[in-house]
Amino acid sequence: MSVAPQPAAERALPTGAADDSRFTSGGDEAVGIVMRRRTRTLIGTVTMLAFVCLYGPLAMALADSRIAETPAAIQAVLYSILGIAWIFPLMPLIRWMERPDR
Repeated sequence: MSVAPQPAAERALPTGAADDSRFTSGGDEAVGIVMRRRTRTLIGTVTMLAFVCLYGPLAMALADSRIAETPAAIQAVLYSILGIAWIFPLMPLIRWMERPDR
């Protein structure tokens, strides 16, 4: 007695895979490998380090050329703004990195 191979749609999924989007098509979405949180964190960390390495010298150059000539009270405000301004462009990246696995 010969057993015919099952079509891919009828093959049994691994235990607990019924709710796992890596094993199902998810409707109209393209079927592919889902990027895990660990991989997103690695990519995001490297990107953030590269951004800060570029932003830091630019902020220092701006502070050295323009801010040094202003009064002390204005310097404090401008240095505070430059100190936290790097966070705003990186917030979408941080949200993407911290998104839970599907």
